[in-house]
Amino acid sequence: MKVEFFSFEGCPNHEPALRLMSETVSELKIDADIEVALVTNSDDATSRKFLGSTSIRIDGRDIEIDEDEGTQYTMRCGVYRPLTLRECQNQFVLLVSKLLK
Repeated sequence: MKVEFFSFEGCPNHEPALRLMSETVSELKIDADIEVALVTNSDDATSRKFLGSTSIRIDGRDIEIDEDEGTQYTMRCGVYRPLTLRECQNQFVLLVSKLLK
């Protein structure tokens, strides 16, 4: 499985999201190649089809947004409601399961 993690410099969600994703992949014993990429500008956002920071793709599919729902590629930062670590891990597992079907 290929896991891509996209963010931009200065995003406050970068470190917590990357840590959570890595811990979850490890805890679930998922065999994954993880690639971390920093998006640098609007042109880079468009060429990478970057939907906002942070974005995670599994085998090329965004875990949260179907491109039919939102194809505005931008350097925006996502806003997430506070969740416990377990809630975040559970959400990640649900999203991974959905994508693996």
